Amino acid sequence: MPPPAPATKAPLKILLVRDETLGHRVRSLMADESTLYWRSSDPPKDLETSLGEEHFGLIIADYRETKTDVLDAVEALRKRQPDAQIILICKKLELEEIIHAIRLGVRDVFNPPLDFKSLAGRIESLVRSGDKFPGMIEETALGRWGELAMHLSEAPAPAQALAPAIKAPGRKGGASSGTDPQLEVLVQERDNLANEVKTLKKNLGGAEEAQRRLQEELAWTATLTEHAKNLDQEVHQLRQDQEKSKEETKRRSEAEAALAGENRRVEELQAALAQQANSQAAKTDGLAAEQIEVERAMIEQQRQAVAKQHAALQEEAKRLDLAGKNLVQESARREQTQKDESARLAAAGQKLESEQALARQAAAEAEAALRAEKARLEKAQAEIGLQAAKAEKLAAEQTEQCEVERAILDQQRRAMVKQRAMLQEEATRLETAAKNLAQESTRLQAEVEKTGQEGQVKEFAACGAQFEQKRRQFEEQLKEFLSV
Repeated sequence: MPPPAPATKAPLKILLVRDETLGHRVRSLMADESTLYWRSSDPPKDLETSLGEEHFGLIIADYRETKTDVLDAVEALRKRQPDAQIILICKKLELEEIIHAIRLGVRDVFNPPLDFKSLAGRIESLVRSGDKFPGMIEETALGRWGELAMHLSEAPAPAQALAPAIKAPGRKGGASSGTDPQLEVLVQERDNLANEVKTLKKNLGGAEEAQRRLQEELAWTATLTEHAKNLDQEVHQLRQDQEKSKEETKRRSEAEAALAGENRRVEELQAALAQQANSQAAKTDGLAAEQIEVERAMIEQQRQAVAKQHAALQEEAKRLDLAGKNLVQESARREQTQKDESARLAAAGQKLESEQALARQAAAEAEAALRAEKARLEKAQAEIGLQAAKAEKLAAEQTEQCEVERAILDQQRRAMVKQRAMLQEEATRLETAAKNLAQESTRLQAEVEKTGQEGQVKEFAACGAQFEQKRRQFEEQLKEFLSV
């Protein structure tokens, strides 16, 4: 992997502010395109001192644990550092709060669960003044922000920088664990979201139970509506009976009027018969007794027929009078029954309307709650899917990284095996040369004793001693290498 490009822009001063229970935790650093320098935090400084001593180009404000208004704290930072760019990490804001934050000069807002890769990429973009870094050095550029990930993690981070994501060939040690805190935070956030989904499912079950009870109440309301329809039919029947009663009363009145007319006609007929009898009595003085008897018999027959008709009319009048009384009593009873039914129906209607209004209100509330719970559940599921995808992607990246490092280590191991074999061959060759040198030395000493050339022998012995010293040094280095 090629190294990052050399720095071409002035370093960016960055201030990290984290609001915790015991107060603000402050750290500062300087970064450019190729280097990252964490300033010493000993002795630790408070926020006011850090803001008052120098001007920062970027402030990363972590206010996830802030109990008060986040934007008030951001506004206080803006007053002390009017030219700094601010990246805000906090809980989700409303639309009006986001607009207010933008007006305060906040460049980006990150919400829990925190996406460290996006945050590091955004900081890198600001460090490079908006320039996009090449894809080949992206992992290296993002990997150097591992200590920032530790600083922003939930647990207290150790005060030491994390190793780069991929080690350079030839270095000792195992794979880097710089992304482990990120993975742990993501796993924790995933578990929290899973618990929240369980709670939402439980609440959804309660909402479904409330909806079921509401449906039962609606069914009972339908039963009341059916009963109200039956009451309406009974009231209609009572009104029809009342109309019939009015018709019976009218017929009775007409019958009484007819009876009174018939009585007047009978009285007129009796008066006419009496007048006729008087006139006939005057006329029949000279008639024969037989004719008188015949006429008297005829008159008597007419009188009896009139008497029978009168009696029949009186009987009909009594019957009509009795029927009229019964009709009046029945009409009064029906009117009282109709009044009672009307009052009962009005009370039942009012009760039904009240219950229907309550049922509609409960249905609307339950439906709204159900929609809200479904929306929350869908949103939580989407967030869980996103976090799971990020975790899987991170795990895949770490797996790929481990495979690359394992391949590098295997390559180094094979090179070391070859080098060890070469060193062993060299050691064998040196041992053979030492033996030959010893034999040559013995032979030369024998010749010197014969020829008497002691100066050359001493010089050759000195060369042999130097060679023996180098051989021992080489053996020591070989032992150290083999021990490694």
